[in-house]
Amino acid sequence: MRNLNNFWSIIVVLISFIMLVFHVITNTLILTSSMSYLSIHLTFVLVLLFILVPATKKGIEQDKPTFIDILFALLSIVFGIYVIYGYMKLDYVASSGSTLDIVMTIIAVSLIIEAARRMIGPAFTILVLIFVAYPFIGGLPGAFAHRGFTLSRMVTIYYFGPDGIYGVALRVSAFYIYFFLLFGAFLTKTGIGQYFIDMALSLTGRFKGGAAYASVLSSGFTGMITGSAAANVVTTGTFTIPLMKYTGFKDYQAAATEAYASAGGYITPPIMGASAFIIALWLGIPYWDVVVAAIAPALLYYLGAGYSIYIFSNLNPDIKVMKKENIPRLKDVLSKSIFLLASPISLIVLLFLRFTITDSVLTALVVAIITSYIRKDTRISSLKGFLDVSKEASIMALKITPVCAAAGIVIASVGMTGLGIRISRIALSLASYNVFLGVFLVGITCLVFGMGLPAVGAYVLVAILGAPALVQMGIPKLVAHFTVLWYASLSNITPPVAIGAYVAAGVANCNVYKTAWAACKMAIPAYILPFFFVLYPKIILGSLYEKLIGIILSSLIIFVVLSGIHGYFLVKLRNWQRFLCFVITVILFFIYAIILK
Repeated sequence: MRNLNNFWSIIVVLISFIMLVFHVITNTLILTSSMSYLSIHLTFVLVLLFILVPATKKGIEQDKPTFIDILFALLSIVFGIYVIYGYMKLDYVASSGSTLDIVMTIIAVSLIIEAARRMIGPAFTILVLIFVAYPFIGGLPGAFAHRGFTLSRMVTIYYFGPDGIYGVALRVSAFYIYFFLLFGAFLTKTGIGQYFIDMALSLTGRFKGGAAYASVLSSGFTGMITGSAAANVVTTGTFTIPLMKYTGFKDYQAAATEAYASAGGYITPPIMGASAFIIALWLGIPYWDVVVAAIAPALLYYLGAGYSIYIFSNLNPDIKVMKKENIPRLKDVLSKSIFLLASPISLIVLLFLRFTITDSVLTALVVAIITSYIRKDTRISSLKGFLDVSKEASIMALKITPVCAAAGIVIASVGMTGLGIRISRIALSLASYNVFLGVFLVGITCLVFGMGLPAVGAYVLVAILGAPALVQMGIPKLVAHFTVLWYASLSNITPPVAIGAYVAAGVANCNVYKTAWAACKMAIPAYILPFFFVLYPKIILGSLYEKLIGIILSSLIIFVVLSGIHGYFLVKLRNWQRFLCFVITVILFFIYAIILK
């Protein structure tokens, strides 16, 4: 992003603060139409994006937006106003497809794609362009054939339709994600990230490898708030990675541990990134059901990290226990800052009581502001503090909202052409209705899409094209979508892109690919676990007792697989013993397939 001069910095802060006020007021005091609200939300984000994010890397050196950037920002305002006007005029009736409608649709789609290109990169842009073009190209062979659509029809669907730009993905961004970003920004400002680190160190610092255990715990806690792998690495990794290196971990091991732990933010309740909200809206289920479903898998994910650290610590004699004077006392940590937990706890309680997501987050925000006044160093009392928070939330929204708007275009294209149904048929044919093969194909697709897309983009695309096939194989809908989300989160540490590993390697000052491959070795049980989810869906959907059974059975898989990969189980393993571990893993799956039917 640009390092703007004073004038444009003030403009950005003012727009961000107005954006905050607008979202809070329209969700509490002044109700507005859904389409108008979505249009204004998208306009705020696009205007800020074109001011802050240059068209090319060279533009980062500029301290102000170019003429083209300002023009794009103004056009964003124009088409935002036009949507509101058109919606009010048509009263939610299909667009007439007039020349002006067509022009405004072309402008809107072009600006959204350009915003996504600037923020995400070319891979996602190319995919969206393919889906934009696809409905116009009729007469294609085989599974891709459809009758073709006119430009005026596309205007109705893309621009004014409920399943286009202003569909479920953008609704998630506007009604839910922005508020959680605001919530996370407030908590970060109060210093809760450091509190999580201190808490984790006080619990694990006395053990060998304690710094790495603290990294996993603090990243898990922080992931509950941020729901972002990269943000998680930056928040906790800047402290835990140097500490791990200091206590004897190799630089790439420290970075890999942090990258793996931080990638779990996408599947760690209660926030879990944008994808979890999309799952709830898509399936028409309460968000709390998605949260509960994720608890057992998230525990297993971090159990794998903990066992890997245990192995590292026993194989590497250079890893030592932290010095006692560097370990915070649990009593001191609790007495000093335990009040910071009041806000996230209130959020969880309100969600459990089935309050709306917006009401829950706004209430938790108020709790965060009030409790921050207990200590001077956590207090957000000045106007500058609130302005900083609003700016930080808006900047984080730039990474999500354009993807959600572009995802709406993809969803509309797939839906109107029937491509999703045909892809599901192809997947069913390739997998021959074999559930394990179906999960394998979906997982590979997710990881491939995740190389060039953020997790939410990878999830949306594969959920449209792949999740229906899993459902037709007999997998429950929530389990199918959670499987897609799981693999989308793992794309953050899967080479060759591995954005989470890239950020962690930057903090550790080590080789990116060495870090990514080390994180992948830690994550091998995580790549395997979705096969257990479809074998025993009750670990996601069942009662507490059924979930506990699932955790115990899948824990055996985690321990055996990691022992074989790293070559350690109580003692260092020989090669034939490591091979035996993989044989045992296969046998366990066969046994589970028989006893869990």
